[in-house]
Amino acid sequence: MFLSETEILRRAISDYGKVPQKIKAIEELAELINAISIGNPSMIAEEMADVSIMMAQLELIYNNSDEVEGYKKDRMKKPARQIKPIEELSKLIQVIAKGSNLCLVAEKIADIYFLLDHLKKIYVNELDVKLYREEKLERLNFRLLRLGETQEIN
Repeated sequence: MFLSETEILRRAISDYGKVPQKIKAIEELAELINAISIGNPSMIAEEMADVSIMMAQLELIYNNSDEVEGYKKDRMKKPARQIKPIEELSKLIQVIAKGSNLCLVAEKIADIYFLLDHLKKIYVNELDVKLYREEKLERLNFRLLRLGETQEIN
């Protein structure tokens, strides 16, 4: 049985827990920081896929999709600013780790979506990110299904 993307993400949160998924999001953000530092386009694309999956999970955990969308629209209206990828990723790590207020979390998630779009343009890797993301969601779905089967046996 294959689940929709949202069902896969909800199931991952349910099966693994909110706190472990927040920690996983921090790990993925740090891995993207590392990939950007190294400058390997393929590695950056793969980590961008991971981060995009984790951002979607954070939206579900914090139940703030509407706020995130509002902040994304605000970002589009503002004049272009210099984007500092490592700084932006680090800010979200701090916000998650501190358990900051929901508005700040939504704002930083929106910043990361904006950053991911920016990185796609720099590294011309939008298709790579999409393919990695689909592959990772399929693997997550498979792991969740296997986890469910194991729990049913026990």
